[in-house]
Amino acid sequence: MGQCKYCGQSAGLFSHAHKACEEKHKQGIAELLAYLNGYFNGTGSISSVLHKIKTLQADNYLSKEDIATCCSKAIEHYADVVKLPITKQHLQIVDIFLNNIGIPRTALNRTGALDVLGKRFYQGTLMSYFAENEPMAKVEKRTQIVTRLLPISSELKESAGLVALDKAAHKYLSNGLITDSEQAHLDDFSTALGLPVNNLPARYKGSDIEKMQQASILRRIQSGQFPPQNSFTVPIMLASGEYIIWQYPNVTMYQEKITKEWVGRSSGWSYRVCKGVYYRTGGSKGHSIEHSSMENVGVGTLVLTNKNIIFYSPQKSSKVPYKKLIGVTPYSDGVELQKDGANAKRQVFQGFDSWFIMNLLSVINI
Repeated sequence: MGQCKYCGQSAGLFSHAHKACEEKHKQGIAELLAYLNGYFNGTGSISSVLHKIKTLQADNYLSKEDIATCCSKAIEHYADVVKLPITKQHLQIVDIFLNNIGIPRTALNRTGALDVLGKRFYQGTLMSYFAENEPMAKVEKRTQIVTRLLPISSELKESAGLVALDKAAHKYLSNGLITDSEQAHLDDFSTALGLPVNNLPARYKGSDIEKMQQASILRRIQSGQFPPQNSFTVPIMLASGEYIIWQYPNVTMYQEKITKEWVGRSSGWSYRVCKGVYYRTGGSKGHSIEHSSMENVGVGTLVLTNKNIIFYSPQKSSKVPYKKLIGVTPYSDGVELQKDGANAKRQVFQGFDSWFIMNLLSVINI
């Protein structure tokens, strides 16, 4: 005979739980989550949560693991819904909960719930630098308070910093190019946190952080200054006085391919010579027609210098001087170039936001 895993009584042959006990257990889980969410929303007290836990353990068969799981879910939910900016009240709510719930942090963080909340609080505190124009020194003191309560890894700190920087850059870019004062604000923030703005993770390719750097370059070029030289590693030979402005990795190049076909119009009579063979008599006049298609050349790095657009890949490399360009068509994920020349073929480069290259062409002194 099977034994009910909730009440411990006989549950019948091949059964491990009574239906009524299962329903009680589900109801207890739902009630506990509601109480926990109410506590984090500020509508309940920690004493009411603890009392509810005792009642549900006795009446609804909640185990210690059930309670820990519910607490983790409630913490994750709080991280999703908490409103910024992060205040002392937010920290007090979490501090009181962790010190009274009676569950080890390792159990609460089994699914990363505390990490999620810590990153959210850390990020929200960082945002006060932009939202409230707080001095960076004051913001850093606040983040230290947050991380003492909710310790997070250096990777999560960097991730939160990049999210905050990306949001601020997006706001500044919404009105056009970033101003000098806005750029200084962003630079101070990224420098204080040691964010890798010159070596961004792949997920930030085409992000507003990248556009922030590009906007700074455009502003320097407009004022007649050289842009800052980053560590570019593409093995290309530069001409005298030529320097790299930007590079896009993992770009696919397509080049126009022209094929010719001979077609004709026939008139006259045809008759069968033998099985499968025919011969047409009379006049036949033919002519050549051309077909255009885009051929995939390969994947490589697109390099923008002060003189050329250079594509480098193991399969093929190409150089298009700015002076030879007679047409540029921007796309959401690349550009199409048309250069001067009798036999010049169209080239398409795909895999990046065309915002920067189009703005560069408008300000660079060709």
